[in-house]
Amino acid sequence: MKMRFIKSSSATIAFKIVSMACGLGISGLIGRALGPSGRGLYGLILTIIVLSANFGLFGLAGANAYLVGGDISRSRSMGTQSLVVGFVGAVLAIVGLRVIGHFSPAIFDGLHYELIIPTFALIPLFLWGTLFSYAYLGQGKVVAFNLFESGEKLLILVIGLLCFTVFKAGLDIFLAGITIAIAMLLAVYVVVYFANSPRGAFYNSKLLTPAFAYGIRAYVATVLTYAVMRSGIFFVNYK
Repeated sequence: MKMRFIKSSSATIAFKIVSMACGLGISGLIGRALGPSGRGLYGLILTIIVLSANFGLFGLAGANAYLVGGDISRSRSMGTQSLVVGFVGAVLAIVGLRVIGHFSPAIFDGLHYELIIPTFALIPLFLWGTLFSYAYLGQGKVVAFNLFESGEKLLILVIGLLCFTVFKAGLDIFLAGITIAIAMLLAVYVVVYFANSPRGAFYNSKLLTPAFAYGIRAYVATVLTYAVMRSGIFFVNYK
């Protein structure tokens, strides 16, 4: 048990280092290629995606780890539930963003349709990635748990290098590229999850209530604090 804990912790730390290094590389690359205004616009896009993903999760990511960890035969049911929750959460987040944009359009100044469309498309991808990563964690698969976050950061860095240094493309092409790449990564991630999960029901409606009961506590405790920390970027863009 002790050795397993050490191995899991080491793997998580290694993946976090990779994610941080890729994040720094992406930030520097965009700042160099697009200048301060382009970097600020990319920061706004990231804030929209991350805040939407956090609000749209309803705390159910942690519930995935808890319920799958308690009974691994629930894996497929929780996977199906994650697909539904991710879709509903993304729709609610996008509707909320549209309402905010209607009443305060200056907050999203600079986000034209060629940027808004991939930004909105990335929201459900990040939601599903987070939900399934925690379901993997419930199965005890620590490497798979960390793989989506590090994988998408690495893909963003590679596509950024291609777009900004090789093809001299703009932010719109970069966003379209990472949307396609992350969608492909997520598709493999989800298919492998279902293929390697133990046999069990593909959906169990009785799991939704305990999932929300567990998740809502973590949701209330963390999401408001996170929102306050990240929402400042909107005021930088506000006129």
